[in-house]
Amino acid sequence: MLVVDDEDEVRRNLGRFLAKKGLKTYCSASGGGAIETYEKYHIDFVLLDVMLPDMDGLEVLRKIKEKDPQPKVFSLQGWTGGRLGRKRKNSAPRPLCKTNVA
Repeated sequence: MLVVDDEDEVRRNLGRFLAKKGLKTYCSASGGGAIETYEKYHIDFVLLDVMLPDMDGLEVLRKIKEKDPQPKVFSLQGWTGGRLGRKRKNSAPRPLCKTNVA
């Protein structure tokens, strides 16, 4: 399991929760770090923030798909609408609002 979020509290809380459930969990605060971790540890499932400091979540998803055509990714977002809300239509699953998990 890989948790990708630039918000420390969200990343830590999700990482701890998943680890307590017995899942091997890695965390990353950036898209670049997420891609490196995904490739290095052969991750089974990714919780991916839509807005990251170095690239948006859709770009991260595209780069992961270059290595793995059918990754298991669930996207997170702390806001609604905007540019990524429009871009997401056919690119990624509907995001879970972070206010429900933080």
